[in-house]
Amino acid sequence: MDTQRRRELKRQYQQTKPAMGVFAVHCGGETYIGWAKDLRAALNGMELRLRSGSYMNQRLQNIYKTVGGADFSLEQLEVLDYDKDESKTDYTADLIALQTLWMEKLPASLHLKPNPNT
Repeated sequence: MDTQRRRELKRQYQQTKPAMGVFAVHCGGETYIGWAKDLRAALNGMELRLRSGSYMNQRLQNIYKTVGGADFSLEQLEVLDYDKDESKTDYTADLIALQTLWMEKLPASLHLKPNPNT
């Protein structure tokens, strides 16, 4: 690959915005609903922390420890689109509202606090 093409690909990658939205964690018959500004990073990080035993939600961590990966799944519920004018930079309120809507759709679900790193 030539240098010019490599630079162009790097520039495109740096301008790509991560998918943000709402996700569900199904574990041991319970469903947890959360949101993230970077869904891919949040879901990958959550699974890694659960497997290593260092997840911040102790109830979910204990269920995961009991059932293991056999009864565990992550699901992306909805992606929130970025505003077209790009002047908006904080989507926290929109993500919380979207999470609330999904919690109403899935009434037995529990709220997950977002990881400040995602």
